[in-house]
Amino acid sequence: MKPGRILVAGAGPVGLAFACASTGLDVCVIEPNARPAEATSELDVRIFALSAGTRAFLRSIEAWDRLDPARVTPVRRMEVFGDGGARLAFAGRRGAALAWIVEAGRLSSALELRPRAWAR
Repeated sequence: MKPGRILVAGAGPVGLAFACASTGLDVCVIEPNARPAEATSELDVRIFALSAGTRAFLRSIEAWDRLDPARVTPVRRMEVFGDGGARLAFAGRRGAALAWIVEAGRLSSALELRPRAWAR
């Protein structure tokens, strides 16, 4: 029996992560825009705040360990201030991160390194 076929429109981090997770299927990723520039030492201002669940997912598709640990920043606590003095505060479990900040370009590069053929 032939494997199922999936066409993923968009080679951003979400599309690439979905494609990586689609094991056992014939996956084709298409991206009409030019390929993003290779990661440099410059800071990418496009970032993601990733939850523990997302981190576990990225580990399961072998992308997390391809990220440079020096470019991943844990978030230990977060405060949100609103109108009228409203305030919310969040923190992870003692000694654990609440989330991780990852540069979008580096996340895409880690996902693209996964051994699979992408169409552009």
